[in-house]
Amino acid sequence: MKKISELPDLMVELLEAVDDANGVPKFPKRATEIVKEISAWAQTTNFYTDFAKDFRDFWAEGTPPEEIWMFMLQKIIHAPTVAHRDLSVIGHMPALEKALAAQRRCRVCGCTERNACPGGCHWVEWDLCSECAGKEGGGAHG
Repeated sequence: MKKISELPDLMVELLEAVDDANGVPKFPKRATEIVKEISAWAQTTNFYTDFAKDFRDFWAEGTPPEEIWMFMLQKIIHAPTVAHRDLSVIGHMPALEKALAAQRRCRVCGCTERNACPGGCHWVEWDLCSECAGKEGGGAHG
């Protein structure tokens, strides 16, 4: 991502990549990649640079990524202007990236210890659950 004009398209792609079928968002591989891309770009903006400490202090250490995501979505939905929407993404996306990196998750479906697959699953690799083992090419399960 090089320009702010690309942000809306990436956010739409991110919304489509996040799996919230069971009401709790999961961040599969593509969603995590998009978060990283937006976060890296956001951290280069003057707005983030000027207020970085405030944004870092806003979220307590260990805040679950799902909480940051839902908060950010509410800010986006209720933003009075496009600028407010974009600034919310710029401000909070780095915290989401950090929270995602700190939590063990399946690289295919995005399940975690706190948000397992329907019917349950277990870890077969550091970042692969039993439900997704062998399904990496076929996408996330339902």
